[in-house]
Amino acid sequence: MHVYFIQAFGQRDLVRIKIGRAQSPEDRLRRLQTGSPVELKLLGKILCQSDEHAKKVEKLAHDIFHKQRRRGEWFHLSQKHLAQIKHLIMATAERQLEGEVTSVKIEKDKGLSVHERANRMLAPRPRF
Repeated sequence: MHVYFIQAFGQRDLVRIKIGRAQSPEDRLRRLQTGSPVELKLLGKILCQSDEHAKKVEKLAHDIFHKQRRRGEWFHLSQKHLAQIKHLIMATAERQLEGEVTSVKIEKDKGLSVHERANRMLAPRPRF
């Protein structure tokens, strides 16, 4: 299961991102594109350990950007937020390539910045 980030293109100054989960983000993108009047692009995906893990990662991403939520799983983000999402995807990919398994740590402290919460979300899981 993956958590995916899909960007909708249309207006230059508006960054619209869908944060969701799917077994195959590529298939999900194709289904969404069929009904979309604008071009959609898969920005990236995070491979999760299980469906339950994907639900937690997705919820955390939704919680981080809760003020930018517009409808359902669609968010209107600034260029700074977009850069943070891209960083999150790249950092996750690097850790997965290194063989580290990511673990979700739900942060209740809303005082943390978006970047701090995203980095904590990617904290390596202890190995036993």
